[in-house]
Amino acid sequence: MDVVSIECPNCGAKIERKPGEYFVTCKYCGGEVCFDEIKEEAQIGRLKSKLDVLEKKDKDEEAVRKSLQSWVKKRNITLGIMSFLQCFGFFLVGCSGEDPADDGLVGLGSMCILAAIGMLIAAPIVLGALYPDYNILSGQKDSTARIKMWLKLFGISLCICLVSVILAFVILSILGFVD
Repeated sequence: MDVVSIECPNCGAKIERKPGEYFVTCKYCGGEVCFDEIKEEAQIGRLKSKLDVLEKKDKDEEAVRKSLQSWVKKRNITLGIMSFLQCFGFFLVGCSGEDPADDGLVGLGSMCILAAIGMLIAAPIVLGALYPDYNILSGQKDSTARIKMWLKLFGISLCICLVSVILAFVILSILGFVD
């Protein structure tokens, strides 16, 4: 252990403790100072233990953040594809006319609409199951997080499909396909 310097609690003078000394007498006021090394070591041990717990919690939360960022990307891509399929499908069906050659457009549009409806059902289930069930704010697992997210995703998916249909109708109206 190195030489430790502290201030005398009586007069404020600098007192140096050499290795192996537990009691030192101040040269100026004669006050006796006790170095409680065992107490300091115990406090340092407790602080290190708390630091280890905090570091582990920080690593866990960082892993959850990364998992959540990955999940958000998957969600956005899935909802974007579903929106595109729905809008594109209704657009193709709406711009087809009486001509038998347009049957291919109707078929392709119908396939897009069916794929979007399939995604409307499957996406909330799959994405809800992949959602991290750890609440960063409380620092605990949330057993209902996935169910809540499933319900939110289902509502969002329904809204996206509705908006996509309205958008396709507006585009078709602007282009003159709808009277």
